[in-house]
Amino acid sequence: MNTNQALVQLNHSNGNGLAVSAQPAAPKHSIQGGQVPPLTEALVDEILAGRDFHGWLRAARVARVLGLFSLYLFLDTYDIRADFNNRGVKRQLELARGRGRKARLKAWATAQLYVAFDRLVRALRYLVFRGAEGSAKKQARLEKQAVWLRESLIDLGPTFIKIGQALGTRADLLPLEYVKELQKLQDQVPAFPSSEAFAIVEAELGRSLQESYKEIDAEPIAAASLGQVIAHACTRVRKLPLKFNVRIYSRPSRST
Repeated sequence: MNTNQALVQLNHSNGNGLAVSAQPAAPKHSIQGGQVPPLTEALVDEILAGRDFHGWLRAARVARVLGLFSLYLFLDTYDIRADFNNRGVKRQLELARGRGRKARLKAWATAQLYVAFDRLVRALRYLVFRGAEGSAKKQARLEKQAVWLRESLIDLGPTFIKIGQALGTRADLLPLEYVKELQKLQDQVPAFPSSEAFAIVEAELGRSLQESYKEIDAEPIAAASLGQVIAHACTRVRKLPLKFNVRIYSRPSRST
């Protein structure tokens, strides 16, 4: 990792109150000779050592969120598919009339399977949305699902927050309730705990927070999908008082 990829960047403030960019903190570990080591099975095993359980747990969390989200979308737009499938089944029955008894029996069996599947999906949709299509109960349920989706994407971490931000612009694909809720990810991403932010700063600088700063705010002034900003940090390295903002580009996941 070069200096431009450091997790912590400092925005110094001059005497006029204007922000002046400063060099990021140097990484603790450097690669000898500037060469990236080859990716081998031994290296992969070393990186993933002790992460088996957490990895499977996170995969289960991701599968659950994406699976339920896909199910909700399927049920919400099922009527469009149902109308198309219904016309296709009727068409097959009409074509089978002139093809003999065996063809008619096969088309009839296919139609019965479709009817059973259709009734099952409609019953599941009623249970999931707690009401019929167009009802106030379904509207309230969609709003609740939208809140769940936004909070779940935040818990899964930066990548899924970015996905939510993109989906928040697609009113042509998602219900309006989902779009309104996901749009909050554009400028209303909650900050992660300051204790975790300070741990990231200490790990990146290679020394304790007390050794690095004379004072630092406990609460961030801004948060986004990839990190957050802590203001009014005063360094111990320089003799003159110098205040700056600490930008942390590493939002932890809540699902590990």
